[in-house]
Amino acid sequence: MATVDATMPMLSFDDAMYSEAARSGGHSSASVKDELVSIIADIAGRSTSIDASDRLYHDLNIAGDNATRLLDEIHQRFGVRFAGFRFDTYFPHSTSVSVDALLMKLGLRGKWKELTVEHMLNVINNGAWFEPDDAQAA
Repeated sequence: MATVDATMPMLSFDDAMYSEAARSGGHSSASVKDELVSIIADIAGRSTSIDASDRLYHDLNIAGDNATRLLDEIHQRFGVRFAGFRFDTYFPHSTSVSVDALLMKLGLRGKWKELTVEHMLNVINNGAWFEPDDAQAA
C-alpha cells in the first residue's frame, strides 16, 4: 500500500501499483470529476459546491495531514503517480497551518503555490503528476 509522508519534501509512490485500469477504472471523465469533487469535499468538510477553479490550500484550506490524505486517496482510487511532487511547494505542514492562516487573515499571502481542483483532474487524466505550468498538461 502506498503512503504519503507529509514530513518528506518529495512524495513518491510505488509505480508498480500504477496501471491504466486502476487509473481509468472504466469511469467516464464526468464520473472521475464527480468522484474527485466528492473526495475533496469530504476532506475539506465542505457541503457547498466546489468549483474547478478552487485552490486546494488557498480556498479550501486543505493542508498538512489532510493534503497528504487527499494525495493518497487520489493515488489509491485513480492510480496516479506522484513522483516528483514537492509537498512543501503547494501545502504547509500541519505545524505551520495556524501561522499561515493568521497571515492570510491579515492579507499576507503564504509562500505556497496555487494548486486547483481542475489541475488535479488533469493530473488524474494524465496518470502522473506534472507541474501546473508544465507544457505536458493533459
